[in-house]
Amino acid sequence: MIAARANLLRYFGLRHLLRHRLRTLLGFVAIALGVALYVSAEVANTSVIAAIEHSRQELAGKAEWQVVRTRSLGVELALVDQLRALPGAIAAPVIQTSATMVAPAPTALLILGVDFASDALLRLYQVSAAGRPLDPASMLATLTTPDAMLLPRSFAEEHGLERGARVTLDTKSGRRAFTVTGLLDAEGPARLLGGAVGVIGIGPAQQLFRKPGWVDRIDVAGVARPAIEAACPGCTVQPAQHPDLLVEDALQQLRSLLAVSVIGLLVGVFIVYNTVAVAVVDRLKEIGTLRAIGAARRDVQWAMLLEWAVVGALGSAAGIAGGWALAKGLVAYTAATINVMTRIADVREVLLAPATVATGMALGVIATLAAAWFPVQRALRHPPIAILRAHAYRRDDSLRRTSWFGVACLLLGALLIWLLRHLLAVGLMSTAVFFLGLALVLPQITVLTARRLRPLLARLFGVDGFLAADNTVKFPRRTALTAVALGGALAMLVATATLVEGFRLASQRWLDYTLPFDLAVSSTDFAHAVYGGGPFPATIEDDVRAQPCVADCYGVRIAFCDVDEHHVMVVAIELPGFVKAQELRGAPPARRRFEEPAIRDRLLAGDAICVSQNYTALHGTGAGATVTLATRDGPRRLQVAAEIEDYSWPRGVVFMDLTAYRRLIGDQSLNYVDVLLAPGWSRDAARTRLVDALGGAYSLFVFGKERILQVAADALDQTMALANIQVLIALAIGFLGIVNTLWISVLQRTREVGLLRAIGMSRRQVARTITIEALLVAAVGGLIGVVVGLLGGWYPLRLFALQMTGYLPPAVVPWLHIAIALGLALVIGFAAALLPARRAARLDVLAAIGYE
Repeated sequence: MIAARANLLRYFGLRHLLRHRLRTLLGFVAIALGVALYVSAEVANTSVIAAIEHSRQELAGKAEWQVVRTRSLGVELALVDQLRALPGAIAAPVIQTSATMVAPAPTALLILGVDFASDALLRLYQVSAAGRPLDPASMLATLTTPDAMLLPRSFAEEHGLERGARVTLDTKSGRRAFTVTGLLDAEGPARLLGGAVGVIGIGPAQQLFRKPGWVDRIDVAGVARPAIEAACPGCTVQPAQHPDLLVEDALQQLRSLLAVSVIGLLVGVFIVYNTVAVAVVDRLKEIGTLRAIGAARRDVQWAMLLEWAVVGALGSAAGIAGGWALAKGLVAYTAATINVMTRIADVREVLLAPATVATGMALGVIATLAAAWFPVQRALRHPPIAILRAHAYRRDDSLRRTSWFGVACLLLGALLIWLLRHLLAVGLMSTAVFFLGLALVLPQITVLTARRLRPLLARLFGVDGFLAADNTVKFPRRTALTAVALGGALAMLVATATLVEGFRLASQRWLDYTLPFDLAVSSTDFAHAVYGGGPFPATIEDDVRAQPCVADCYGVRIAFCDVDEHHVMVVAIELPGFVKAQELRGAPPARRRFEEPAIRDRLLAGDAICVSQNYTALHGTGAGATVTLATRDGPRRLQVAAEIEDYSWPRGVVFMDLTAYRRLIGDQSLNYVDVLLAPGWSRDAARTRLVDALGGAYSLFVFGKERILQVAADALDQTMALANIQVLIALAIGFLGIVNTLWISVLQRTREVGLLRAIGMSRRQVARTITIEALLVAAVGGLIGVVVGLLGGWYPLRLFALQMTGYLPPAVVPWLHIAIALGLALVIGFAAALLPARRAARLDVLAAIGYE
């Protein structure tokens, strides 16, 4: 039996694939592109996750636990002695922050403040290769120099620094010069961020970045968690490599791109289904003959499925290789998407995990076999005599039955999306079920629509239009699947645009209210990150106010605090200045929130806060509720005065008066100073004046309102860059689908075309018939893409955005992208028709009439 099956595969299966190379190639490429979509998204995510895990490991070193009181306020330094008193315990206080190195070259540094005087640093962190400590001279200099700093050797060589060199940092307390007393080999934290790390003493770090007596965390090793909790009551003890919620949110949004991969693979399945269905029709006599001479149904089925399994395996292998190559480019976009708020990912290599390879192979082969199974089963369920009877296989009265099944799939997909929309795996499954339902329903709709279009096309294009519509009626499944394939790709384009345009409209409305000033003096360069720059000392506000170009200004502090144990962003605004700016701008009362006297007075009194609408959606706390804010003097109960539309942070934002924030948190620094210009000063002239006057004392960036709006738009576009690239690949698969369908149509109608040519149809008419058919399929695909894309963007994508971020952007109609989708559909249809139309027009009449 094994020998018989091998011969069947060799002479009946593989030889057929080689004889019809173009048809085989189209199926191969469709599967390869579908698998490449999955692999590229998975490799990009895997690589970024590995980079983040690597950073966590390097920062944690040999530490097992971290002790914090609140993530925003840190923990008391005095607890270090209590922890070190535990038998076997090693405890190291750490301050971790970012700062800008001003000299010798401007660049961002990750600053680690550690206790040089104890051995905890050496025992918890590698400070040189193979664990060797610093040389004695460097260690002595580090312990005895008040402003000592250790730098990675690679970073020092890059900037021409040696032992004894001086570097200048911008800090919360102003500029401070440090002496490089030692160079670290590329081990532990020195490997982070390409070596852009500076290690300083815990004392200077407290003075410059923290309040005295407090550190960000205490790293602990050598003792069990219960003992640590007993020694530090009221503190949180967490694993040293605990996940960051903000990172997890960003990665979860990136994983949602797998939905694009699912749709792309489904498009490939439709193409393979069409290809196999036609291959079965072409081989009916061959199949019937084999069955008639004794070949078992199971053996023929095995041979036909295995031949396409070979195509699926080869296509999957090519897709894995192509996806890995594509991921090399996508990794940069993925990291940029995560880093758009603040720099946290430093991706060094593209990782193709064995699990990704295995999953990609399995997806490609299973998808190919699933597509091949049904046409093969339909052919082999008949006895040999029925198979050999002319056209027996082509009669199919099951369209209505499959249409009802398709309706059930559509309802099931919609139900899954509604009930379990917060589960990504269910969302992917429901997407597959929904598109399967659409593919099953559309053939019946295609038949009804094409029959009604035949008279119209006949009037517009004559016999060419009639024949194009008639061929659509003859093969509704093939036409419908092709339209669904193209429509799925275009639906992704429209749905993505719907979500993006909704966010763009909402964020512009929000920023228009939030930015009443003329210029903003910022500690962050928006060209690299929206947040993440080291804050200014409080003195900068007086220095800005003293400039002749400034009529008035107010300070803003952006920080993170624990509110009801939720780690959220806090925006502290110098409220009187903000209210004055809104009044000068003449903001309509309907747009005002902070300016409302009842809200303003409570914020100024410091007994109330405002929260963003997504905070309420995520955490269930709205206006009138009471929340607990972690302050330097312990928990403080505050009431929520109002909900504010805001898109600053996906985990929610709390708004409060700057004076109240400083009193409760003890943080005097600023991130921005918003400026109202004096009469007669242009923005360009004022920007130049501020940079010239203050650039020597602070590392600052001055932006106009228009530039900030552009940065926000660019950040939104950056987050969707991956999806746009994958949509383009999906469109390529849709293009292949139409080429495949038309090519098959020409092959199946070779005899018909020959007869039409024999009775007088010109080559041009033949080509035009094929082109009209392609445009008809493309137009249907375009309409499907627009309708499904709008519904998908308005409902499941918006619900997913609400679940992930609390944002519910308005439902908009992206007219430009709809026009682009419809135009793309027609262009793709016309381009796909060129080669098949040319082949049909050049058929030899006698050879075509004799074709079987």
